[in-house]
Amino acid sequence: KDWVKVEEDEVEVQQKRNCAYYLRSMKDGILKGIKGMTWKDWVKVAILLLVVVAVILLLIFLPWEEWLGYFLTWVDALGVWGPILLAEMYVICTICFVPGSILTIGAGFAFQSVWIGTVAVSAGSTIGCICAFLFGNTLVRG
Repeated sequence: KDWVKVEEDEVEVQQKRNCAYYLRSMKDGILKGIKGMTWKDWVKVAILLLVVVAVILLLIFLPWEEWLGYFLTWVDALGVWGPILLAEMYVICTICFVPGSILTIGAGFAFQSVWIGTVAVSAGSTIGCICAFLFGNTLVRG
């Protein structure tokens, strides 16, 4: 039983060494990246931070729930084009980080059928995720 204890201690020491090595190499890589940045890179970072802060403030302080409620009422009056427009709006909300929970719940109420709302929301969210991925993978990539 003593050799099991010694082996466990050696494994623990080795795990601590590996963790310390990875943390040290991460820190070195981050510092090397920051030290190598030009003023143009810092301007890009500042603009990105400003955009992120602006989007967060807009999401917090604008009456999204009220607007989406009006939108669902309007979509219900469109008939056959309603689910298509709802899916398109869901794509836009997905790309712009607007929470889609109100659209998701409201879709079932708007069309008096859970199935129509489910299909519209599923199509919109899937297409929105694909568009967000492609947008991030091509346009936003530095």
